Amino acid sequence: MVLEKLPLSGGGSGSLVDALRSPLPQPDALNEHRVRLNAARDERRLGPQGFAAAEDALVALRRFLQYDPKAQANAAADARELGRRGALIAAIHVELGRLQELQGRRDEGLEQFQQAIRRFESVGQDYLNAQGQDHTDFGIALDRTGDSRAREWLERGEERLHAAVNAAGDDLVPIITLAENLEAQKRNDAAADLFAIAAYALAFTRRLDLAEALAGRALELNPKGASILAVKGEVFHRAGRPQDALDALNKALTLDRSFARAGLLIKAELQQDLRDYRGALDTLERIKPEDADDTGRWLELAAELHAALGDQETAQGNRERAQAEYESALQVLERLETFRPGDPRTGALAGRALLALGRFEEARLKLQEASKSSSYVPWARVAFVEALIRLGRLAEARAATEAFLNETPDDPELIGKHGRLLRSEGNITLAIERLQRAVELNPNLAWAHAELSEALRCADRLVEALQAADRALQLDKRNAWVWRIKGATLNGLNRPAAALEAFDQSLALEPDNSWALALKGSVLSDLACYEQAIALFEQSTLPAGAARAWVLGLRGWANETLGERCAEKASAAYSEALKNEPENPIWKIGLANTTYLVDCALDQPQSSASYRELTQQIEADDNDADLLSQLGWCYFRLGDLKRAEELLCKALEIDDELISTRFDYGLALLCAGDSDAACREYERSQGFLDSPEVVRRRDLIHVALEDLRQAVRHRVILADHRGLSKILAVLRSAFERTLNLKGVPNPAPTAALRFAANPAMFEGE
Repeated sequence: MVLEKLPLSGGGSGSLVDALRSPLPQPDALNEHRVRLNAARDERRLGPQGFAAAEDALVALRRFLQYDPKAQANAAADARELGRRGALIAAIHVELGRLQELQGRRDEGLEQFQQAIRRFESVGQDYLNAQGQDHTDFGIALDRTGDSRAREWLERGEERLHAAVNAAGDDLVPIITLAENLEAQKRNDAAADLFAIAAYALAFTRRLDLAEALAGRALELNPKGASILAVKGEVFHRAGRPQDALDALNKALTLDRSFARAGLLIKAELQQDLRDYRGALDTLERIKPEDADDTGRWLELAAELHAALGDQETAQGNRERAQAEYESALQVLERLETFRPGDPRTGALAGRALLALGRFEEARLKLQEASKSSSYVPWARVAFVEALIRLGRLAEARAATEAFLNETPDDPELIGKHGRLLRSEGNITLAIERLQRAVELNPNLAWAHAELSEALRCADRLVEALQAADRALQLDKRNAWVWRIKGATLNGLNRPAAALEAFDQSLALEPDNSWALALKGSVLSDLACYEQAIALFEQSTLPAGAARAWVLGLRGWANETLGERCAEKASAAYSEALKNEPENPIWKIGLANTTYLVDCALDQPQSSASYRELTQQIEADDNDADLLSQLGWCYFRLGDLKRAEELLCKALEIDDELISTRFDYGLALLCAGDSDAACREYERSQGFLDSPEVVRRRDLIHVALEDLRQAVRHRVILADHRGLSKILAVLRSAFERTLNLKGVPNPAPTAALRFAANPAMFEGE
């Protein structure tokens, strides 16, 4: 290094030395150099790994040694100044000597100690540091050179340093210096205790490298010091190394059982950091709360551990065990309330447990109060917002979130909740922006990744949605909700086999979850596996309203597509769907279709009346392809083929990718006797029929086959119609290509599939 080329005492020659020479420092500069000396000492105390930093810190001090003799003469009249300068130079020589000792350069170190002694002797006692630092340095230099005066000067330094420690307040320099003084006197236990005290204090000021080094020095001096091991454990704990901290603490507890009252509490905290909640609770229960050094902290930690165990059991699907843990947490918190009445953290913990138990209003009241003390329990605000969301008070939740964000604009959990609320309001673009910001601030926020996935799916950004879901599952693989999101996203990406697997994962975690049952059923229905889908729809018990109408409508659709034998079940399902969503035209048409099937003829008054009523109710917007398509179907079933063709054609002009509408249009043309035009419409669907997408929507082909069967059965068209066989060949070929694929179930035989295989058998029905 460059420093090794510099002379270690005054004088010298060469351009490098000349460049480093400077005038005699003034008093302010002396203070600056003493600060640098202390910085160098701190770095040296780190041990061998601090050499480079220590030497860098000493560059300026070495420069100080290269003072200008002329400037020295000019300052000769100021004896006090010369004394201060001389003592500082001596201290620098001691520090350089100790550094060289650590580097194994003992001869060079000895030369430095000898120069330090000469400097101290020339300065005189009047100018030595009154706090004992210089006395200790002088003693160390004497000790290293074998001078018998060492003990006398070390004792003088110790006496002054004790006084300095008592007056030091937060200044650790006198404590560390006194420890080094005692170490030089071979009083190792006393020195070790002081090093440990300094290490403990440094751990709290986040100077963790130096704290660890000092704790290590303390253990070298007293390897069996239980309290020192505990301090080292605290340093590791602060450094985010809970396993190392736990190992140190276990050794401390082995060495000194009297340390148990405080040590077991710390051990439980470390096990909590390692997510060993059951082990932490067992450790905690080895002492009674009233026997702990801090009964309040014992109770608080016990409540935290019960709540964490509740979360664990919930994630594993053990609801009864989870509920028992949350109830235990509440019992402990009731006791804690007597120790800390009105404490916001106690209220927040109780609110959290009540939230998990589904007692949302009680949780809201607890958390509302706790959320006012955000600096103490900032997570209470997030939980308070969640309680409002669970209560359906979304406007209040959003207002509270935005108010909290005005105070803490970069809180990732609050930003994530804001995004969730925006998504629930349909503001998907802004929701995505907020959720992306939340996971940017905290990449480990599993639920925010899940919310982001759902928002991206709503925006039809399915590839990004899948990535977000996968990230959420990396963080929390036992989250049934995220598996549901992933399943829905995979289905949208035309990966039904993977979607079914994801829904199975969700149901393995929550076997009775109505959303998972319904979503899996919808995938099976798309695959024309209607009977399997119906079984899942019947198990799903979504709450009344649009969600309930949706699952009932799907159940009606699956039964309807199975034909006459399930028509009454389909009719009942559609009727229930309409009770939940009275104005939904899709359920109305489904009910009319099943009435048609039950009546078994187009000219029955009840079915005709249903379709006629629908033509009056459906307001066909000229730009709404779906409504035009539905209206066209009603006219088809009423036998007004011309009007049906007109409406269906118009719908396709608006959106030519409506495959089911194209099938309906082709059927209307076929029934009107225009088989060539009918065949062309079915053939125009060839792009869809040949695409991978057809696997996921296999039921569209099945429905087309069922509609053809009904038309033959009720003599709307004849089985020997010249276009029918060609159309059936197209649909049958496409359907067969979707069979026997890995991970995708095949449908059970249905009337529509039997008709596709042998249409002549239905002619006589």
